[in-house]
Amino acid sequence: QPPLMKLLTTEKERQIVMKPPREVSRIEKLLLPPAAMILIILVVPRSAPLISMFMIGNLFKESGVVPRLANTASNELVNIATIFLMITVGTQLSAERVFDTQTIVILAMGLVAFACGTIGGLLLAKLMNLVLPEKINPLIGSAGVSAVPMAARISHHIGQEANPKNFLLGHAMGPNVAGVIGSAVVAGVLFLSGLFFAGIFQAIPTYAVAPALVVIGAMMMRGAAEINWKDMEIALPAFITMVFMPFTYSIADGIAWGLISYVLIKLGVGKHEEIIENKILSVIALLMVMFYLGPGDQTTFEWILDILN
Repeated sequence: QPPLMKLLTTEKERQIVMKPPREVSRIEKLLLPPAAMILIILVVPRSAPLISMFMIGNLFKESGVVPRLANTASNELVNIATIFLMITVGTQLSAERVFDTQTIVILAMGLVAFACGTIGGLLLAKLMNLVLPEKINPLIGSAGVSAVPMAARISHHIGQEANPKNFLLGHAMGPNVAGVIGSAVVAGVLFLSGLFFAGIFQAIPTYAVAPALVVIGAMMMRGAAEINWKDMEIALPAFITMVFMPFTYSIADGIAWGLISYVLIKLGVGKHEEIIENKILSVIALLMVMFYLGPGDQTTFEWILDILN
């Protein structure tokens, strides 16, 4: 986002200081979740699970009568859900699926959609400034995507680079949250329209996505430039991760062996305290070793299950 934000806005536009948002009344805060939930579900019924959870969580917080539920939903519950989602998705990240043509096309389309959303928000904000008596900072338009709250933070960060006194976070959160709701609605509408164009999409030849594969591969390698290759304690696990992914045909296996090698290297050079202090890393590495190694041809988990049975 930052390159597009700087490309499509001038220094003067990024320096625009916006007034603090108005105070929202308690009645408005309580009426918005149920009203928005009913309206959106009537328009796009398929978005009901996402929108319902989103609005119920908002109602928990704004009502003030269920602080324990609000605190649990915003901390422990969301953390647990994130961990299970991460593990579930990670176990399915085999090379056959990740490097499948359809998967790459979806990733490429997501990247294009993200860029288009950023560009559209910036240009629309600039267009509004032509008619509004009180100018708005175009950077908040780039936050109108479903990356909450990072898109709003980026808008705020770029704004402060141009003007250290600029505080755009509160303003950017508006289009940022709207982007989440809008994404669900638009996805439902596009899903229905996609039924009529399925034949056209299937007619696209496989080799037509080759340029997208090259671009995505180049983007994935950018992170390698930030690795400190002079530090063997970091460089070796990173190298093992990158090598194991293609040789094992699994991104999950590559990450797992990279993590295991990181812990083993730390133990080998005598930095036991770093591993002991990071209990989560230690437990994950131990579980991964148990998953891959065990007596005979069995993993440790299979061996334990056989004993229990």
